[in-house]
Amino acid sequence: MSIHPMADLRGKILKIKHLPFHPLALSIYPVLALLSSNIEEVDPTVVLRPLAIALLGGMLLFGLLRLLLHEWDRAGLLASFLLLLFFSYGHVYGLMEKHPLFGLNLGRHRYLVVLYAAMLVVGLWLNLRRVKNPRGATLPLNVVGLLLVAMPLVQITINLVQNATQQRETAALVATSSPTLQPSGQPLPDIYYIILDGHTRSDALLDDFAYDNTPFIDDLRNMGFYVADCSRSNYVYTQGSITAPLNLDYVDNLRG
Repeated sequence: MSIHPMADLRGKILKIKHLPFHPLALSIYPVLALLSSNIEEVDPTVVLRPLAIALLGGMLLFGLLRLLLHEWDRAGLLASFLLLLFFSYGHVYGLMEKHPLFGLNLGRHRYLVVLYAAMLVVGLWLNLRRVKNPRGATLPLNVVGLLLVAMPLVQITINLVQNATQQRETAALVATSSPTLQPSGQPLPDIYYIILDGHTRSDALLDDFAYDNTPFIDDLRNMGFYVADCSRSNYVYTQGSITAPLNLDYVDNLRG
C-alpha cells in the first residue's frame, strides 16, 4: 500500500506543528529581551555565552522531565511553567518592592518565596492530575514562544541595521573631511575629558546632603584638571551627556 507524497508531507508538517519546542523559546527569550533593551550599550556578541547557558539549561530541564513523565507534550508544558516561574521571580520581586499593595510591601523574599512555592505546587498538581490532553496546549504555546523570541530579534536587527548605516555615513563623512592638522614632528597631547554626570555638583552636595567634597575638587585642580563650577548637564543619561559636547551640538540636531 503506497502513501501519497502530499499526505506524507502533510503528516510531517503536523508532527512539526505539535513538537513542543516552546520551553526552548522561553529559555532564550529573557536573554534576548535583555539584549534588546541594552543593544545600544553593549556589543551583541556578549549575549552568546548566556544564550548558550540558558538554552542548555532549558534543554536539560525538558529532557529530564521527558524521562520522568514519558510524554513530550506534558514534559514541555511543565518545563515552560517552571521556566516561567524561574525567570519571572526577579521581575515580580522588583515590581512588588517598588509598588506596595494596600500599604503592604510584598517585595520581600520571605513573602514571595511562599507565594511562588504555592504556585509551584498548584502548577504541578494541575499538570500531573488535571490536564488530560497536554497536546492541545502545544501549538498555542509554540506560537507564543515564537512571538516572544521574534519581538526582541526584530528590535535587535533594526538597531544593528541602523548602526551599520550610521557607521557608513560617518566613514563617508570622515573621508571627505579635512585632515587633522598636526605639528610636524610633535606628538598630539593627551586630553582627558571627564564627565561625572552621575556625580552631582559640590554646592548641591553641600546644600542637599550636607556633604563637603572640597578636598576632592581641590585634588583634581591640583592635578591640572579644570572643574566647572555650577555646571549643568543637558541630559540625564550618559550617552547624551557625552555625545552632545563631543559633537558640539544637541543630540536632536545630530539625529536630523
